[in-house]
Amino acid sequence: MEIKDAIQKSELTLVEGEKKIGKLTFALFSVANFLNGSNLIIFSPLPKPLMLKRLESIAYLGDEKIINIIKSTKLLCMKENIKELKIRFGNQFMIEDIKKGIEKYGCRFVIFHRFDLFFEIQEREDAEEFMEKMITLKDKYQLKLFITSSTTQNNNYINDLLENYTDINLLVQKNDIIKISVQNSIFPIQPSKFIFILEKNHLLLKPIEMIKENSPLEKKSKEQINKKVLLISQDEKLIKLHKFLFRKDIFQLDIATTLTETIQKILERPDLIIYNPHDDSYGLEVCNIIKKNNLQSKLIYIVNKNHVRNEDKMSAIHAGCYEVVPKNFTFEEYILILEKALNNNFYTSLIKQLPSHKKVIKNLKHFCDIIDNFWQNGLCFTIVLAKTNINKEKIIPKIREKDIIFYDNGYIAICLLNMLKAKASIIIDKIKSSFNQEKEIFEVVTITDAITYKEEKNKVCNNGVY
Repeated sequence: MEIKDAIQKSELTLVEGEKKIGKLTFALFSVANFLNGSNLIIFSPLPKPLMLKRLESIAYLGDEKIINIIKSTKLLCMKENIKELKIRFGNQFMIEDIKKGIEKYGCRFVIFHRFDLFFEIQEREDAEEFMEKMITLKDKYQLKLFITSSTTQNNNYINDLLENYTDINLLVQKNDIIKISVQNSIFPIQPSKFIFILEKNHLLLKPIEMIKENSPLEKKSKEQINKKVLLISQDEKLIKLHKFLFRKDIFQLDIATTLTETIQKILERPDLIIYNPHDDSYGLEVCNIIKKNNLQSKLIYIVNKNHVRNEDKMSAIHAGCYEVVPKNFTFEEYILILEKALNNNFYTSLIKQLPSHKKVIKNLKHFCDIIDNFWQNGLCFTIVLAKTNINKEKIIPKIREKDIIFYDNGYIAICLLNMLKAKASIIIDKIKSSFNQEKEIFEVVTITDAITYKEEKNKVCNNGVY
């Protein structure tokens, strides 16, 4: 997904970096260019004269879209006696002021500038409470939020805290030029590094090209990416899984189901052959064909057994196999084998961008937008939709890191990333085992995976379910 599409889908984007480096400029640029926004409000802890000067200097760059959005922006700055007010009234008065501002100006886009200055080091609990209430306001008024935060302040817990709520985390750096890097994103973004420059009075975001055009390295890279994969199998589940994984243009997937097809397609010299026999036999015929014809094809042998004996694996590798795996393979391990055989991190490069923590989504549409993006990027997942009266705080600890949860009105949808449908029972049993079965309910309504998601999406994303 391109960065503009990700920001359009994001509900909360974090832009962090050192002081006075262009964080606010980029937030304004995003609202103006990616969201076509105009009804914007900025909340800042900095004095109003200083903020007006900052906005004036950004407008001085000459970008017409930025100038127009600054002219229509409503600016609200914290009162000078903020510390005294916090002591007397707590954080609620801040929330009320923000709520009044949102209602008064009818804005759809909100920038919290220099959020690291909103709270002192000792106010972590207050900051967490504030963010929870802001998320509630975001959902109520259907807002798009941007937060800018400095990485040079002492209270760096703020940025760690914000990562629990943001969809996209961007880092702004400046040496000779301003660089924007994707730290992590719930919507995988390609490419992930950009330069932010001014050309002829227009601010532009351009991808950083790591390899010069038409260089030998670029040609070699393209040759490595365009891989031909042959799947020899009659198993419909395996066929559907590999069609899903290799549907990108960088791969050419071929499937053979008969002996005649198999021999013919092997001799076409694919880069990778994935072989799964139709029965429990453990023959090495395909390995021998590759070896006899002196082919460079790598062969992954998926045996129809739950365990591969070491001596069987060694004999297969000696016969020319690249790797041998059991039919009930763990998905993440299998992906690493595929990537190593293809010399291409086509899958894990996207996974690495995702937040490393569990993500709890309160908005069903946003949850489904995230799942749609996973599907479009070819990421594997299984969604468990269940009816439950169990408090989500009890369920969340049972869920793995990187998994995503939507919880509302007695229903919970859990997106188990990198998990095949057949393995979902492991998580379900883990949840059920620790609760009082007589009083607490966890009744599975449906289980769907990435392969069938488009056909079964309504079972998860239809508001009528709730």
